[in-house]
Amino acid sequence: MLYFTSDQHYGHENAIMYCDRPFTNTGKMERTLTRNYNNTVGQNDITFFLGDISLRGSENLGWYRGLLKKLNGKKILVLGNHDKLNPFQYVECGFKSVHTSYILKHDGIIYGLAHDPAYSINGGDMDYWICGHVHTMFKTLGNIINVGVDVHDYKPISMIDVVELLDARRTDRPK
Repeated sequence: MLYFTSDQHYGHENAIMYCDRPFTNTGKMERTLTRNYNNTVGQNDITFFLGDISLRGSENLGWYRGLLKKLNGKKILVLGNHDKLNPFQYVECGFKSVHTSYILKHDGIIYGLAHDPAYSINGGDMDYWICGHVHTMFKTLGNIINVGVDVHDYKPISMIDVVELLDARRTDRPK
């Protein structure tokens, strides 16, 4: 199964305040994010992290290794504006691969994966865009789906969820 998630901001105290997250501290936020992730994603699943996993820098490589070992499945990172490590360091810590954007073809539909939805403006001929970055600003907008944890109960969403969101949008359109 494929999953998507974004904007965990592990260890970022201000994310709690800025995004009105229901946690009293980063420890509780991290435990909830990790538990929700593992309750959703299985060992054989693939998850695309669409940026901003943490603001921590290269002095925290051990912390990143520990975090990624705790998270189920194979993990692919699309870099966000707050991801501080270089791509090779993320791979060393446990990501299968690291990208600035990614094109995913699934069931005849082309999805552009990027952290920032602004990529969709000049980002090629994609049917839909899957992004993060905007936290609670929107869940869907035009042909863009926000997979950030702030609008998805602090857990990843599956490809099935993405398709259901798209189907709901198609049925809501005026004829």
